[in-house]
Amino acid sequence: MMTTLPRLLAASIAFAVQTPALAQTPPPAARSCELDPAFRKFDFWVGEWDVQPTGAPRAPVGASSRVEKILKGCVIFENWEPGPGGAGKSFNIYNSVTKKWEQYWVDATGRITHYFGEFREDGNLYYEAFQFGSANKVRMTFFNQGPGQVRQLGHLSTDGGKTWTVSFDLTYLRKK
Repeated sequence: MMTTLPRLLAASIAFAVQTPALAQTPPPAARSCELDPAFRKFDFWVGEWDVQPTGAPRAPVGASSRVEKILKGCVIFENWEPGPGGAGKSFNIYNSVTKKWEQYWVDATGRITHYFGEFREDGNLYYEAFQFGSANKVRMTFFNQGPGQVRQLGHLSTDGGKTWTVSFDLTYLRKK
């Protein structure tokens, strides 16, 4: 038995050396987020933006947002810079296990919000979460309004989602 094991090992090594195609086959490539249509649905938000309240005339100075794809297209990262203070960042990713979008929002006050959502038939992304530090619920919807404009509408519910009030209504206008 002892002499059989070394012979078997030697035969396996010889086989691998004589069949280079098997010995040199690279591991299967990792799934590319850039090629997966589910990861590409939120690409309309990627860009450099001037942000203002919806319906207001375009302001010469105000909030801005830089939204970019990072980590080989797997994450959509927002760098939010409002006028004075209150800066924040969001990390958006399609969770291929749950088939939902998730956003992790963090800001300069230490607030963290973890949203979960999905694209619906109307092409808009609907997120929902619990408000940081309370039992309140928050909703956020992204409306693709063409290549140069995105609307972001926020709602707040203090009664478990029975009624909602608008908490913010912003329009992102692509920088020229």
